[in-house]
Amino acid sequence: MACLPYGAFVQFSLRGRGRHRLILFAWVADDQPVGERTMHRCFAVLLYLALGLPAQAAIKGCISDVLLPPFGFFEQGSVKQEVVGLGVDVLQAILRREGQPPAEISVLPWRRCLRLVEAGALDIVLNVPTAQINPKPYFITEPYYAVHSIYFYSSKLHPTGIRLGNLEDLKRYQVCGLFGYSFEGYGIDSNTVDTGSKDYASLIRKLHAGRCDLFIDKREIVAGMYLLDPKLQAQIIDTVLVSQPLPEDSPMQFHFAVGRRSPGGEALRKQLDVGIIEMTQRGEIAKMMARYLR
Repeated sequence: MACLPYGAFVQFSLRGRGRHRLILFAWVADDQPVGERTMHRCFAVLLYLALGLPAQAAIKGCISDVLLPPFGFFEQGSVKQEVVGLGVDVLQAILRREGQPPAEISVLPWRRCLRLVEAGALDIVLNVPTAQINPKPYFITEPYYAVHSIYFYSSKLHPTGIRLGNLEDLKRYQVCGLFGYSFEGYGIDSNTVDTGSKDYASLIRKLHAGRCDLFIDKREIVAGMYLLDPKLQAQIIDTVLVSQPLPEDSPMQFHFAVGRRSPGGEALRKQLDVGIIEMTQRGEIAKMMARYLR
């Protein structure tokens, strides 16, 4: 057996399911007889092996099945159908730095995802928008990215443009949007919005046909949709279709939500907070996003 050199100070670091660490130390003194040194060296190795303690279990998380590229989506052409995206990248990078195994991420209906993390069956929810869930059952992390609202209109129908001075001005126009979207955050009753479109191509056709004046979305999410539909880019980057920043916009931020019933949940939240702050300061998250939006 190849054992430890004399004069060695050895630290074995093992982590259990709850992210708790067990550390074993072994010291082999220089002045021990050769046989005794060998015995101690081998004993330290055998102790490590004989304990049979499990390696740290992977954190288990979930993400909404209403996928939002570039934050979470299935990569086109991928045989494995594994979810990828900025939220996944940030989480895995922070875990990797601590020598932890990659998180296992399931794609689930949003409400089910929240319930399972709340119950402690899963550890973490990815891509949680600010203030859009009840925070009581979760430890909410620092935001890792912010998205910004823009509005689109057809210059064919509005050749002089649509200029919005504030959100109240939206009420002067017929707004349309994607199916399932809510617009109360923009000061609009969602019941007054035409949300019959299930994809951007349909929404753009509706604009050019004059069935509505404008639609609102998030700049980064629209750009991310190119990853799923390359043809969409030609429709969005069009001299007839014009986009402008939405006034009085409060950027929506994305967080992780760690379940309070998850073993070591508060420690995981603190670990993620430190990682998010450090990665943001070093510009690493911006570089990750640039790879998706190039």
